[in-house]
This record gives sequence, structure tokens and C-alpha cells, in this order.
Amino acid sequence: MSLLAGRVKGGAGDASRSLAWAETKIAEAAGFPRVLHGTLNLDLCQVHVFTPGAMVLPEGPPGTPFLLLEACRVNRIPGRIVVPTLEPAAPHELHMLEIVSYRRLRSVLRLRDGDLVEVETGIDPARWQAIRQRMLSEESPHGKKAAAAAAAETA
Repeated sequence: MSLLAGRVKGGAGDASRSLAWAETKIAEAAGFPRVLHGTLNLDLCQVHVFTPGAMVLPEGPPGTPFLLLEACRVNRIPGRIVVPTLEPAAPHELHMLEIVSYRRLRSVLRLRDGDLVEVETGIDPARWQAIRQRMLSEESPHGKKAAAAAAAETA
């Protein structure tokens, strides 16, 4: 487990709208009964090398991002760090976290903008490797796109 620290930062409400299509899938991937609208946004005090443990495949037109999820806990409340990306196999260094949960973290923990919050993270890297390999396999439509992109880069 690793411990991150960050300051609460207000959001523009974009996550409520942009993640609405994936709330049920995020809940299933996280093992939560549900995921509530919105995210807890934290401006990190240090860079976090993101280690996803689950992925939600995009629904929609080309250019719809994958959602990578990393398990975390905020004051013992389970959550998931969410990273939308078009490159799921790429490493991600984060300066800001967006955390979803089945509880309204900001309300339950009585957080305000600027409050310092600690977040526990950590997941078995072998599990993520298996997920990534399955996703990038030739049998997956996303794997075919990734293989074609890699072949184009080497050509």
C-alpha cells in the first residue's frame, strides 16, 4: 500500500456528465452496489504513478475513452481512482485524482476545497498485467486497433 496526500479541489461537474454512461460498469468492476454521480477531486502533493486494476471498455463512437480504475480508500471508505484515456496500455503519472465511490465522499467526510486528504492505494501489478494482456489480445476489437497502431508506428 502507498499513501498519497492531496488537497480537495472543486470540479466543474464534468465527471457527473461524462461518466454517466459508465456508472453501472464502474460499480460492477469495483464490486460496489452503485457509484454516485461526480468525483472527489484531489490536487496531489506528489506525482502518483497510476496502477490500474480494472478497466471499463468504451461505449460510443471512436474517440470515446477507456476508463482505467485503481482501487483506493479515503478515510477507510473504498473508492476508485478513475482515469479516462485513449491509450490504456500507456503509463500514467497523475498530478490530480478523480475518485468515485458508492458514498458521497465530500459530504460524508465533510470536506471543503483546500482540505488535505490522504488516500491509500495499491494493487497487485500482476493482476493489471493480465487485464492489459487480455484487452490487447488479437481477439479483442480494441486489441486489433492497438496492434494496427503499433504496426503503423514501426512501418
